[in-house]
Amino acid sequence: MDHTVSQHHTKHSNKFVFDTVISTVLIQLFGLVLPLSVLVVYDKIIPNNAVESLIALTVIVLIAVAVECFLRYIQEAGVAYYTSRNDYFFKNLFLGALTTNFRHISSENVRAAKQILSSDISSSISLPVRKIIAYAEFPFLILFLILVAYIASWVVLAPLITILAYFTILNFALSLQADAKESNGSQQEGSDIIVQEALGCVETIKACGSEQQLSSEYARLSRPALKTRHIFDMVSVDVITLTNVFSQLIIIATVSAGAAAYFGDHISIGSIAAVTIISGRMIPLAQRVALTFQSRDGLSAVQSKFDQLLSPSSEIPEDFTLDEDITISIAGLNYPDHESSEDIELKKGDILVISGANNAGKSKLLSSLAGLCEHDQAVISYSGIDVRKIANRDLTPYISLCPQQPKLVKGSFLDNITLHNKSRESSAYDVSHEIGLTKDLAKFPKSFDEYLDNVDYGVFHQGMRQKIAIARCLCSNTPVLLFDEINSDMDPVSNNLFLEAIKRRQKDHIIILVSQQSQFINLGTKYLCV
Repeated sequence: MDHTVSQHHTKHSNKFVFDTVISTVLIQLFGLVLPLSVLVVYDKIIPNNAVESLIALTVIVLIAVAVECFLRYIQEAGVAYYTSRNDYFFKNLFLGALTTNFRHISSENVRAAKQILSSDISSSISLPVRKIIAYAEFPFLILFLILVAYIASWVVLAPLITILAYFTILNFALSLQADAKESNGSQQEGSDIIVQEALGCVETIKACGSEQQLSSEYARLSRPALKTRHIFDMVSVDVITLTNVFSQLIIIATVSAGAAAYFGDHISIGSIAAVTIISGRMIPLAQRVALTFQSRDGLSAVQSKFDQLLSPSSEIPEDFTLDEDITISIAGLNYPDHESSEDIELKKGDILVISGANNAGKSKLLSSLAGLCEHDQAVISYSGIDVRKIANRDLTPYISLCPQQPKLVKGSFLDNITLHNKSRESSAYDVSHEIGLTKDLAKFPKSFDEYLDNVDYGVFHQGMRQKIAIARCLCSNTPVLLFDEINSDMDPVSNNLFLEAIKRRQKDHIIILVSQQSQFINLGTKYLCV
Protein backbone atom coordinates (compact mmCIF):
# COMPACT_ATOMS: atom_id res chain seq x y z
CA MET A 1 0.00 0.00 0.00
CA ASP A 2 1.46 3.33 -1.07
CA HIS A 3 0.85 5.93 1.64
CA THR A 4 1.12 9.07 -0.45
CA VAL A 5 -0.44 12.47 -0.10
CA SER A 6 -3.25 11.67 -2.53
CA GLN A 7 -4.63 9.17 -0.04
CA HIS A 8 -4.71 11.79 2.69
CA HIS A 9 -6.92 14.30 0.90
CA THR A 10 -10.08 14.30 2.96
CA LYS A 11 -13.42 14.64 1.23
CA HIS A 12 -16.57 16.46 2.23
CA SER A 13 -20.12 15.73 1.08
CA ASN A 14 -22.13 17.93 -1.27
CA LYS A 15 -24.58 18.58 1.57
CA PHE A 16 -21.75 19.85 3.77
CA VAL A 17 -20.59 22.19 0.99
CA PHE A 18 -24.16 23.41 0.42
CA ASP A 19 -24.72 24.03 4.14
CA THR A 20 -21.43 25.93 4.42
CA VAL A 21 -22.20 28.16 1.44
CA ILE A 22 -25.76 28.88 2.61
CA SER A 23 -24.63 29.73 6.16
CA THR A 24 -21.92 32.05 4.78
CA VAL A 25 -24.39 33.87 2.52
CA LEU A 26 -26.92 34.25 5.33
CA ILE A 27 -24.25 35.60 7.69
CA GLN A 28 -23.33 38.35 5.22
CA LEU A 29 -26.94 39.14 4.35
CA PHE A 30 -27.89 39.56 8.00
CA GLY A 31 -24.76 41.67 8.38
CA LEU A 32 -26.21 44.09 5.81
CA VAL A 33 -29.28 44.66 7.97
CA LEU A 34 -27.30 46.93 10.30
CA PRO A 35 -25.99 49.52 7.78
CA LEU A 36 -29.16 49.51 5.69
CA SER A 37 -31.33 49.96 8.79
CA VAL A 38 -29.16 52.85 9.93
CA LEU A 39 -29.42 54.44 6.48
CA VAL A 40 -33.21 54.10 6.22
CA VAL A 41 -33.97 55.11 9.81
CA TYR A 42 -31.69 58.15 9.89
CA ASP A 43 -32.62 59.44 6.44
CA LYS A 44 -36.33 58.59 6.20
CA ILE A 45 -37.87 58.09 9.64
CA ILE A 46 -35.98 59.85 12.43
CA PRO A 47 -36.93 63.40 11.38
CA ASN A 48 -40.62 62.48 11.75
CA ASN A 49 -40.64 60.23 14.82
CA ALA A 50 -37.27 60.11 16.56
CA VAL A 51 -37.99 58.02 19.67
CA GLU A 52 -40.02 55.26 18.00
CA SER A 53 -37.51 55.12 15.14
CA LEU A 54 -34.54 54.65 17.46
CA ILE A 55 -36.38 51.88 19.34
CA ALA A 56 -37.24 50.13 16.07
CA LEU A 57 -33.65 50.51 14.87
CA THR A 58 -32.31 49.03 18.11
CA VAL A 59 -34.64 46.02 17.90
CA ILE A 60 -33.80 45.37 14.24
CA VAL A 61 -30.06 45.64 14.87
CA LEU A 62 -30.15 43.37 17.94
CA ILE A 63 -32.10 40.70 16.04
CA ALA A 64 -29.77 40.91 13.04
CA VAL A 65 -26.64 40.69 15.20
CA ALA A 66 -28.06 37.77 17.22
CA VAL A 67 -28.97 35.82 14.08
CA GLU A 68 -25.57 36.54 12.51
CA CYS A 69 -23.75 35.38 15.66
CA PHE A 70 -25.83 32.20 15.80
CA LEU A 71 -25.13 31.41 12.14
CA ARG A 72 -21.42 32.09 12.63
CA TYR A 73 -21.41 29.78 15.65
CA ILE A 74 -23.06 27.02 13.59
CA GLN A 75 -20.55 27.56 10.80
CA GLU A 76 -17.52 27.50 13.11
CA ALA A 77 -18.87 24.38 14.85
CA GLY A 78 -19.02 22.67 11.45
CA VAL A 79 -15.47 23.76 10.61
CA ALA A 80 -14.22 22.58 14.03
CA TYR A 81 -15.89 19.19 13.59
CA TYR A 82 -14.51 18.83 10.08
CA THR A 83 -11.00 19.81 11.20
CA SER A 84 -10.83 17.63 14.31
CA ARG A 85 -12.26 14.59 12.54
CA ASN A 86 -9.90 14.86 9.61
CA ASP A 87 -6.92 15.76 11.81
CA TYR A 88 -7.51 12.51 13.71
CA PHE A 89 -8.00 10.61 10.45
CA PHE A 90 -4.89 12.15 8.89
CA LYS A 91 -2.61 11.40 11.82
CA ASN A 92 -3.84 7.85 12.24
CA LEU A 93 -3.03 7.25 8.58
CA PHE A 94 0.30 8.95 9.14
CA LEU A 95 1.14 6.59 12.00
CA GLY A 96 -0.05 3.68 9.87
CA ALA A 97 2.26 4.85 7.11
CA LEU A 98 5.14 5.10 9.56
CA THR A 99 4.71 1.43 10.45
CA THR A 100 5.08 0.53 6.78
CA ASN A 101 7.94 2.92 6.03
CA PHE A 102 9.73 3.17 9.37
CA ARG A 103 13.19 3.02 7.87
CA HIS A 104 12.47 6.28 6.02
CA ILE A 105 12.55 8.21 9.31
CA SER A 106 16.08 9.57 9.55
CA SER A 107 17.91 12.44 11.22
CA GLU A 108 17.61 14.43 7.98
CA ASN A 109 13.82 14.41 7.86
CA VAL A 110 12.99 14.21 11.56
CA ARG A 111 12.06 17.89 11.45
CA ALA A 112 9.42 17.13 8.84
CA ALA A 113 8.02 14.47 11.14
CA LYS A 114 8.01 16.97 14.01
CA GLN A 115 6.02 19.51 12.03
CA ILE A 116 3.39 16.96 11.07
CA LEU A 117 3.13 15.22 14.43
CA SER A 118 3.02 18.35 16.61
CA SER A 119 -0.38 19.41 15.28
CA ASP A 120 0.92 22.09 12.92
CA ILE A 121 -1.38 20.86 10.14
CA SER A 122 -4.74 21.89 11.60
CA SER A 123 -4.98 25.03 9.48
CA SER A 124 -4.09 23.03 6.38
CA ILE A 125 -6.72 20.41 7.16
CA SER A 126 -9.43 23.07 7.52
CA LEU A 127 -8.30 24.77 4.30
CA PRO A 128 -10.89 23.07 2.01
CA VAL A 129 -13.71 24.41 4.19
CA ARG A 130 -12.07 27.83 4.53
CA LYS A 131 -11.78 28.00 0.75
CA ILE A 132 -15.50 27.29 0.38
CA ILE A 133 -16.26 30.12 2.80
CA ALA A 134 -13.80 32.44 1.04
CA TYR A 135 -15.35 31.76 -2.38
CA ALA A 136 -18.82 32.43 -0.93
CA GLU A 137 -17.70 35.67 0.75
CA PHE A 138 -15.75 37.13 -2.15
CA PRO A 139 -18.86 38.32 -4.08
CA PHE A 140 -19.92 40.26 -0.99
CA LEU A 141 -16.75 42.36 -1.22
CA ILE A 142 -17.95 43.46 -4.66
CA LEU A 143 -21.51 43.99 -3.39
CA PHE A 144 -20.30 46.15 -0.50
CA LEU A 145 -18.25 48.33 -2.83
CA ILE A 146 -21.27 48.79 -5.10
CA LEU A 147 -23.43 49.78 -2.13
CA VAL A 148 -20.84 52.30 -0.95
CA ALA A 149 -20.62 53.76 -4.46
CA TYR A 150 -24.41 53.97 -4.68
CA ILE A 151 -24.78 55.65 -1.30
CA ALA A 152 -21.89 58.12 -1.57
CA SER A 153 -20.24 58.12 -5.00
CA TRP A 154 -16.55 59.08 -4.49
CA VAL A 155 -16.35 57.69 -0.96
CA VAL A 156 -15.88 54.25 -2.52
CA LEU A 157 -12.23 55.23 -3.04
CA ALA A 158 -11.64 55.39 0.71
CA PRO A 159 -12.26 51.69 1.46
CA LEU A 160 -10.46 50.69 -1.74
CA ILE A 161 -7.33 52.60 -0.74
CA THR A 162 -7.58 51.38 2.83
CA ILE A 163 -7.99 47.73 1.82
CA LEU A 164 -4.97 48.06 -0.48
CA ALA A 165 -2.95 49.44 2.44
CA TYR A 166 -4.36 46.70 4.65
CA PHE A 167 -3.15 43.98 2.29
CA THR A 168 0.33 45.51 2.29
CA ILE A 169 0.48 45.52 6.09
CA LEU A 170 -1.07 42.04 6.27
CA ASN A 171 1.51 40.58 3.89
CA PHE A 172 4.26 42.08 6.05
CA ALA A 173 2.67 40.57 9.17
CA LEU A 174 2.34 37.16 7.50
CA SER A 175 5.98 37.16 6.37
CA LEU A 176 7.04 38.18 9.89
CA GLN A 177 4.98 35.37 11.35
CA ALA A 178 6.44 32.84 8.89
CA ASP A 179 9.99 33.92 9.77
CA ALA A 180 9.18 33.65 13.47
CA LYS A 181 7.80 30.14 13.06
CA GLU A 182 10.91 29.13 11.13
CA SER A 183 13.12 30.52 13.88
CA ASN A 184 10.93 29.00 16.56
CA GLY A 185 11.09 25.60 14.91
CA SER A 186 14.88 25.44 15.27
CA GLN A 187 14.75 26.46 18.94
CA GLN A 188 11.74 24.44 20.03
CA GLU A 189 13.42 21.57 21.83
CA GLY A 190 10.12 20.52 23.39
CA SER A 191 8.81 19.46 19.99
CA ASP A 192 11.67 17.00 19.67
CA ILE A 193 10.15 15.16 22.62
CA ILE A 194 6.95 14.80 20.61
CA VAL A 195 8.93 13.19 17.80
CA GLN A 196 10.57 10.73 20.18
CA GLU A 197 7.18 9.99 21.72
CA ALA A 198 5.73 9.36 18.28
CA LEU A 199 8.57 7.11 17.20
CA GLY A 200 8.21 5.20 20.47
CA CYS A 201 4.51 4.70 19.74
CA VAL A 202 5.29 3.43 16.27
CA GLU A 203 7.99 1.13 17.65
CA THR A 204 5.45 -0.33 20.09
CA ILE A 205 2.88 -0.87 17.34
CA LYS A 206 5.33 -2.47 14.97
CA ALA A 207 7.13 -4.57 17.56
CA CYS A 208 3.88 -6.07 18.79
CA GLY A 209 2.45 -6.82 15.36
CA SER A 210 -0.54 -4.53 15.95
CA GLU A 211 -0.36 -2.11 13.07
CA GLN A 212 -4.13 -1.69 13.06
CA GLN A 213 -4.28 -0.58 16.71
CA LEU A 214 -3.54 3.09 16.11
CA SER A 215 -6.25 4.88 18.04
CA SER A 216 -4.80 4.37 21.50
CA GLU A 217 -1.33 5.28 20.28
CA TYR A 218 -2.59 8.47 18.66
CA ALA A 219 -4.34 9.44 21.90
CA ARG A 220 -1.03 9.00 23.71
CA LEU A 221 0.82 10.93 21.03
CA SER A 222 -1.51 13.92 21.16
CA ARG A 223 -1.33 14.20 24.96
CA PRO A 224 1.96 16.12 25.36
CA ALA A 225 1.20 19.38 23.52
CA LEU A 226 4.70 20.75 24.04
CA LYS A 227 4.71 24.13 22.36
CA THR A 228 6.77 27.17 23.24
CA ARG A 229 6.12 30.59 21.74
CA HIS A 230 8.87 32.68 20.25
CA ILE A 231 8.70 36.41 21.06
CA PHE A 232 8.50 37.34 17.36
CA ASP A 233 5.71 34.80 16.87
CA MET A 234 3.63 36.59 19.51
CA VAL A 235 4.48 40.01 18.06
CA SER A 236 3.40 38.94 14.57
CA VAL A 237 0.06 37.67 15.87
CA ASP A 238 -0.49 41.03 17.58
CA VAL A 239 0.44 42.83 14.36
CA ILE A 240 -2.34 41.02 12.50
CA THR A 241 -4.85 41.85 15.24
CA LEU A 242 -3.81 45.49 15.40
CA THR A 243 -3.95 45.67 11.61
CA ASN A 244 -7.64 44.83 11.77
CA VAL A 245 -8.39 47.47 14.39
CA PHE A 246 -6.38 50.29 12.83
CA SER A 247 -7.65 49.53 9.33
CA GLN A 248 -11.23 49.95 10.48
CA LEU A 249 -10.34 53.14 12.39
CA ILE A 250 -8.66 54.50 9.26
CA ILE A 251 -11.79 53.74 7.25
CA ILE A 252 -14.01 55.53 9.76
CA ALA A 253 -11.73 58.58 9.88
CA THR A 254 -11.25 58.70 6.11
CA VAL A 255 -14.91 58.29 5.23
CA SER A 256 -16.19 60.70 7.89
CA ALA A 257 -13.62 63.44 7.25
CA GLY A 258 -13.78 63.09 3.49
CA ALA A 259 -17.56 63.13 3.38
CA ALA A 260 -17.83 66.08 5.75
CA ALA A 261 -15.25 68.11 3.84
CA TYR A 262 -16.57 67.33 0.36
CA PHE A 263 -20.30 67.28 0.85
CA GLY A 264 -20.67 69.66 3.74
CA ASP A 265 -24.35 69.67 4.60
CA HIS A 266 -25.37 67.72 1.47
CA ILE A 267 -24.78 64.22 2.89
CA SER A 268 -26.78 62.76 5.74
CA ILE A 269 -25.51 61.25 8.97
CA GLY A 270 -27.24 58.00 7.98
CA SER A 271 -25.28 57.80 4.73
CA ILE A 272 -21.96 58.39 6.46
CA ALA A 273 -22.79 55.79 9.14
CA ALA A 274 -23.94 53.21 6.57
CA VAL A 275 -20.84 53.68 4.41
CA THR A 276 -18.58 53.40 7.45
CA ILE A 277 -20.24 50.19 8.70
CA ILE A 278 -20.19 48.56 5.26
CA SER A 279 -16.55 49.53 4.73
CA GLY A 280 -15.67 48.13 8.15
CA ARG A 281 -17.20 44.77 7.22
CA MET A 282 -14.86 44.55 4.25
CA ILE A 283 -11.80 44.17 6.48
CA PRO A 284 -12.59 40.76 8.05
CA LEU A 285 -13.86 39.54 4.68
CA ALA A 286 -10.66 40.63 2.98
CA GLN A 287 -8.58 39.06 5.74
CA ARG A 288 -10.32 35.67 5.55
CA VAL A 289 -10.02 35.57 1.77
CA ALA A 290 -6.35 36.62 1.90
CA LEU A 291 -5.36 34.20 4.66
CA THR A 292 -7.15 31.31 2.95
CA PHE A 293 -5.31 31.73 -0.31
CA GLN A 294 -2.04 32.51 1.49
CA SER A 295 -2.34 29.20 3.36
CA ARG A 296 -2.21 27.21 0.12
CA ASP A 297 1.58 27.42 0.32
CA GLY A 298 1.48 25.95 3.81
CA LEU A 299 -0.67 23.03 2.67
CA SER A 300 1.65 22.36 -0.27
CA ALA A 301 4.65 22.38 2.07
CA VAL A 302 3.00 19.87 4.42
CA GLN A 303 2.08 17.61 1.52
CA SER A 304 5.59 17.85 0.10
CA LYS A 305 7.13 16.88 3.45
CA PHE A 306 4.65 14.05 3.79
CA ASP A 307 5.61 12.74 0.34
CA GLN A 308 9.32 13.00 1.10
CA LEU A 309 8.95 11.34 4.47
CA LEU A 310 6.83 8.39 3.45
CA SER A 311 7.60 7.71 -0.20
CA PRO A 312 8.07 3.93 -0.47
CA SER A 313 11.36 2.52 -1.66
CA SER A 314 11.38 1.25 -5.23
CA GLU A 315 13.34 -1.77 -4.01
CA ILE A 316 10.47 -3.07 -1.86
CA PRO A 317 8.67 -5.91 -3.68
CA GLU A 318 4.93 -5.46 -4.06
CA ASP A 319 2.60 -7.85 -2.21
CA PHE A 320 5.53 -9.70 -0.62
CA THR A 321 4.65 -12.16 2.15
CA LEU A 322 6.75 -14.50 4.30
CA ASP A 323 6.04 -18.17 4.89
CA GLU A 324 5.25 -19.56 8.33
CA ASP A 325 8.47 -21.63 8.20
CA ILE A 326 10.56 -18.51 8.34
CA THR A 327 14.37 -18.60 8.44
CA ILE A 328 16.79 -15.85 9.43
CA SER A 329 20.31 -15.27 8.16
CA ILE A 330 22.78 -12.85 9.77
CA ALA A 331 25.96 -12.27 7.75
CA GLY A 332 28.82 -9.79 7.73
CA LEU A 333 29.26 -9.29 11.47
CA ASN A 334 32.85 -9.06 12.71
CA TYR A 335 33.48 -10.80 16.03
CA PRO A 336 35.97 -9.30 18.50
CA ASP A 337 38.04 -12.49 18.76
CA HIS A 338 37.88 -13.61 15.12
CA GLU A 339 39.62 -12.24 12.07
CA SER A 340 36.73 -13.20 9.77
CA SER A 341 33.00 -13.14 10.25
CA GLU A 342 30.72 -16.15 10.46
CA ASP A 343 27.19 -16.38 9.15
CA ILE A 344 24.38 -17.34 11.49
CA GLU A 345 21.40 -19.32 10.21
CA LEU A 346 18.29 -19.60 12.36
CA LYS A 347 15.15 -21.71 11.98
CA LYS A 348 12.26 -22.76 14.20
CA GLY A 349 13.51 -24.25 17.45
CA ASP A 350 16.65 -22.10 17.56
CA ILE A 351 17.40 -19.75 20.44
CA LEU A 352 20.12 -17.20 19.68
CA VAL A 353 21.65 -15.53 22.74
CA ILE A 354 23.45 -12.24 22.09
CA SER A 355 25.87 -10.91 24.68
CA GLY A 356 28.66 -8.37 24.83
CA ALA A 357 29.92 -5.20 26.46
CA ASN A 358 27.80 -2.09 26.99
CA ASN A 359 27.32 0.05 23.86
CA ALA A 360 28.65 -2.77 21.70
CA GLY A 361 25.59 -2.69 19.44
CA LYS A 362 23.38 -5.46 20.85
CA SER A 363 20.21 -3.36 20.84
CA LYS A 364 21.08 -1.96 17.40
CA LEU A 365 21.32 -5.50 16.02
CA LEU A 366 17.99 -6.45 17.56
CA SER A 367 16.33 -3.32 16.15
CA SER A 368 17.78 -4.17 12.75
CA LEU A 369 16.34 -7.68 13.01
CA ALA A 370 12.95 -6.08 13.74
CA GLY A 371 13.30 -3.86 10.67
CA LEU A 372 13.38 -0.66 12.71
CA CYS A 373 16.71 0.48 11.29
CA GLU A 374 19.57 -0.61 9.03
CA HIS A 375 22.67 -2.19 10.55
CA ASP A 376 26.08 -0.77 9.74
CA GLN A 377 27.70 -4.18 9.10
CA ALA A 378 25.25 -7.05 9.24
CA VAL A 379 23.28 -8.22 6.23
CA ILE A 380 20.03 -9.65 7.59
CA SER A 381 17.76 -11.86 5.50
CA TYR A 382 14.38 -13.44 6.13
CA SER A 383 13.79 -16.60 4.10
CA GLY A 384 16.50 -15.47 1.69
CA ILE A 385 15.15 -11.91 1.23
CA ASP A 386 17.20 -8.93 2.42
CA VAL A 387 15.27 -7.29 5.28
CA ARG A 388 15.88 -3.89 3.67
CA LYS A 389 13.75 -5.00 0.73
CA ILE A 390 10.84 -6.14 2.89
CA ALA A 391 8.20 -3.54 3.69
CA ASN A 392 7.66 -3.14 7.41
CA ARG A 393 3.97 -3.93 6.97
CA ASP A 394 4.97 -7.37 5.63
CA LEU A 395 7.49 -7.97 8.41
CA THR A 396 5.27 -6.83 11.29
CA PRO A 397 2.96 -9.89 11.51
CA TYR A 398 5.97 -12.20 11.94
CA ILE A 399 8.02 -10.37 14.58
CA SER A 400 7.45 -9.23 18.16
CA LEU A 401 10.08 -7.14 19.92
CA CYS A 402 10.39 -6.46 23.65
CA PRO A 403 12.57 -3.33 23.82
CA GLN A 404 14.86 -2.62 26.74
CA GLN A 405 12.71 0.33 27.84
CA PRO A 406 9.13 -0.85 27.17
CA LYS A 407 6.41 1.74 26.76
CA LEU A 408 2.92 1.79 28.20
CA VAL A 409 -0.12 3.39 26.59
CA LYS A 410 -3.10 5.13 28.13
CA GLY A 411 -5.77 2.56 28.89
CA SER A 412 -6.26 -0.47 31.10
CA PHE A 413 -3.61 -3.08 31.85
CA LEU A 414 -5.48 -5.40 29.48
CA ASP A 415 -5.37 -2.74 26.76
CA ASN A 416 -1.62 -2.47 27.25
CA ILE A 417 -1.19 -6.20 26.77
CA THR A 418 -3.55 -6.64 23.80
CA LEU A 419 -3.25 -3.12 22.34
CA HIS A 420 -7.05 -3.23 21.95
CA ASN A 421 -6.92 -6.41 19.86
CA LYS A 422 -9.98 -8.35 21.10
CA SER A 423 -8.71 -11.62 19.60
CA ARG A 424 -5.76 -11.58 22.03
CA GLU A 425 -7.72 -11.16 25.26
CA SER A 426 -7.98 -14.87 26.09
CA SER A 427 -4.29 -15.38 25.36
CA ALA A 428 -3.45 -12.28 27.42
CA TYR A 429 -5.01 -13.77 30.55
CA ASP A 430 -3.23 -17.11 30.01
CA VAL A 431 0.18 -15.55 29.36
CA SER A 432 -0.18 -13.16 32.32
CA HIS A 433 -0.87 -16.11 34.62
CA GLU A 434 2.06 -17.99 33.10
CA ILE A 435 4.65 -15.29 33.86
CA GLY A 436 3.21 -14.21 37.23
CA LEU A 437 1.73 -10.91 36.03
CA THR A 438 -1.79 -11.84 37.18
CA LYS A 439 -0.63 -11.91 40.80
CA ASP A 440 0.92 -8.45 40.41
CA LEU A 441 -2.22 -6.97 38.86
CA ALA A 442 -4.37 -8.42 41.65
CA LYS A 443 -2.90 -5.72 43.90
CA PHE A 444 -4.85 -3.09 41.94
CA PRO A 445 -8.57 -2.55 42.69
CA LYS A 446 -9.72 -3.42 39.17
CA SER A 447 -6.90 -5.82 38.27
CA PHE A 448 -6.67 -6.10 34.46
CA ASP A 449 -9.29 -3.36 34.03
CA GLU A 450 -7.39 -0.77 36.08
CA TYR A 451 -7.10 2.36 33.91
CA LEU A 452 -3.65 3.90 33.48
CA ASP A 453 -3.87 7.65 33.02
CA ASN A 454 -0.24 8.45 33.83
CA VAL A 455 2.13 6.13 31.95
CA ASP A 456 5.33 8.14 32.47
CA TYR A 457 8.50 6.41 33.59
CA GLY A 458 8.77 6.32 37.36
CA VAL A 459 5.06 5.73 37.95
CA PHE A 460 5.43 1.95 37.62
CA HIS A 461 8.42 -0.17 38.56
CA GLN A 462 10.54 -1.13 35.57
CA GLY A 463 10.05 -4.81 36.40
CA MET A 464 6.27 -4.36 36.08
CA ARG A 465 6.72 -2.64 32.72
CA GLN A 466 8.93 -5.50 31.55
CA LYS A 467 6.35 -8.12 32.54
CA ILE A 468 3.63 -6.26 30.63
CA ALA A 469 5.91 -6.03 27.58
CA ILE A 470 6.68 -9.77 27.79
CA ALA A 471 2.97 -10.60 28.02
CA ARG A 472 2.29 -8.28 25.08
CA CYS A 473 4.98 -10.04 23.05
CA LEU A 474 4.05 -13.62 23.94
CA CYS A 475 0.30 -13.24 23.38
CA SER A 476 0.98 -11.95 19.85
CA ASN A 477 2.32 -15.46 19.07
CA THR A 478 4.46 -14.35 16.12
CA PRO A 479 7.03 -16.79 14.63
CA VAL A 480 9.98 -14.58 15.69
CA LEU A 481 10.34 -13.33 19.27
CA LEU A 482 13.00 -10.72 20.14
CA PHE A 483 13.88 -9.84 23.75
CA ASP A 484 16.32 -7.01 24.52
CA GLU A 485 17.49 -7.60 28.13
CA ILE A 486 13.81 -7.50 28.98
CA ASN A 487 14.23 -9.21 32.34
CA SER A 488 17.02 -7.01 33.72
CA ASP A 489 14.82 -5.56 36.50
CA MET A 490 12.69 -8.60 37.28
CA ASP A 491 12.92 -10.55 40.53
CA PRO A 492 14.33 -14.15 40.56
CA VAL A 493 10.87 -15.78 40.71
CA SER A 494 9.65 -13.80 37.68
CA ASN A 495 12.90 -14.60 35.87
CA ASN A 496 12.34 -18.32 36.34
CA LEU A 497 8.73 -18.07 35.12
CA PHE A 498 9.91 -16.17 32.04
CA LEU A 499 12.61 -18.79 31.44
CA GLU A 500 10.03 -21.59 31.52
CA ALA A 501 7.76 -19.66 29.16
CA ILE A 502 10.64 -19.40 26.67
CA LYS A 503 11.32 -23.15 26.91
CA ARG A 504 7.67 -23.99 26.19
CA ARG A 505 7.72 -21.91 23.02
CA GLN A 506 11.10 -22.97 21.68
CA LYS A 507 9.96 -25.61 19.19
CA ASP A 508 7.47 -23.32 17.40
CA HIS A 509 9.47 -20.08 17.29
CA ILE A 510 12.78 -18.46 16.49
CA ILE A 511 13.80 -16.75 19.73
CA ILE A 512 16.58 -14.18 19.97
CA LEU A 513 17.64 -12.97 23.41
CA VAL A 514 20.01 -10.22 24.49
CA SER A 515 21.13 -11.26 27.95
CA GLN A 516 24.13 -11.40 30.25
CA GLN A 517 22.51 -13.82 32.72
CA SER A 518 23.93 -17.34 32.84
CA GLN A 519 20.58 -19.13 33.04
CA PHE A 520 19.48 -17.56 29.75
CA ILE A 521 22.88 -18.00 28.12
CA ASN A 522 22.67 -21.72 28.95
CA LEU A 523 19.27 -21.81 27.25
CA GLY A 524 20.70 -20.86 23.85
CA THR A 525 21.31 -23.18 20.94
CA LYS A 526 23.46 -20.56 19.19
CA TYR A 527 25.52 -17.67 20.51
CA LEU A 528 26.76 -14.31 19.32
CA CYS A 529 29.16 -12.00 21.17
CA VAL A 530 29.32 -8.45 19.86
